Amino acid sequence: MNRAAPIAIVCLFAPASMAGIANPGFETGDLSGWSTFEANTVGDGVFRAAQGGSLLPLSGATAPLASDGDTLAISDMAAAGLRVLYQDITIPENATLSFDLWWNNAAGFWVNPDNMFPNPFPNQHARIDLIALDAPLNTTSPDDIALSLVTLDEDDPTQSGGWRGQQFDLAALAGQTLRLRIAEVDNQGPLYVAVDNFALIPTPASMALVLLAMGSASRRRRC
Repeated sequence: MNRAAPIAIVCLFAPASMAGIANPGFETGDLSGWSTFEANTVGDGVFRAAQGGSLLPLSGATAPLASDGDTLAISDMAAAGLRVLYQDITIPENATLSFDLWWNNAAGFWVNPDNMFPNPFPNQHARIDLIALDAPLNTTSPDDIALSLVTLDEDDPTQSGGWRGQQFDLAALAGQTLRLRIAEVDNQGPLYVAVDNFALIPTPASMALVLLAMGSASRRRRC
């Protein structure tokens, strides 16, 4: 009688943090999983979930089509102010953060005084960072910023752009829980910043190790 060889079973479980980012494409039609903060000078201004191509209720501007699916998150305003969209995330091992970014600076110029206050004038820029959980939501201090991802200011003269894919290696931040912050401040004219299609995924090197483990398990499943 032939005896079956022992079967080595490799169980691959993604840690809870690998669930990534809550509501990454805003397809719930709202900002579930995200939080917002506003400091408007007069009137209203927010980050909101919007149907692609719809009219924004505060400014009356037209939202771009979503980069993926039907819905995106975008800043909307009826006055000068600071708008922040954020979510706390735990960085898994060998992770890459990706998302799509769109903007339209109606002022036609950038001003970055190295703060995120709508007063004093002028201030017209945006930034996306990973910051400490206890940092002020409008911080620009290097001590608070674990990784600066995107800054839209004088260093990038482009005043508007179609969707642009962004990708960042977060391997050096593995295990940390940080705040993913999208912030824009404008007091020279509307500054529309939209984001969509977030993902927090293993890097190709990490995926290769997973596939290697799966292949080894398959080769050992013989009788």
